[in-house]
Amino acid sequence: MPQIAQLTLHNGTAAVTFSPAKHTWENGFQVVEYLQATAGLAAILRAKIRIEFKQPAGGRNGLLRYMISVPTQETVSGTSDQGYVAPAKVAFKDIIKVEHVIPERSSAASRVIAMAYLNRILGQGAAVAINDRFLTGALFDATNAVGTNVYQSLEGFY
Repeated sequence: MPQIAQLTLHNGTAAVTFSPAKHTWENGFQVVEYLQATAGLAAILRAKIRIEFKQPAGGRNGLLRYMISVPTQETVSGTSDQGYVAPAKVAFKDIIKVEHVIPERSSAASRVIAMAYLNRILGQGAAVAINDRFLTGALFDATNAVGTNVYQSLEGFY
């Protein structure tokens, strides 16, 4: 079986390396998992990327799924008077899931176009703007200029 390469992704401030942690088959899906390779970081606090792929065959759609999980550490202050420091604990996880349905009749060109649209949304900060405005309730508020700007930020997307 060929070696699975590490991934290096930029998180907005620094490059982060992800090392392959798992490569297996589960329920007809080929599965690869990567864990953040940061020395000294507790395993439960490492970001994880999971990629699942099922080949289209026999008139059925194929599936390509991406799942990114980014845990945030619970804030613990100080130590006990005996010097005990509590172990790392996860406060919450931000999770993003993307599913790409691949019809058996799809072409490489149609898949490239679909992924290009997704990359444009994610790469131009539009996804961040939509997420922030959704959380503040401004996304669907037609009278709010901030909500209107979400749609304006997508101009030129197509």
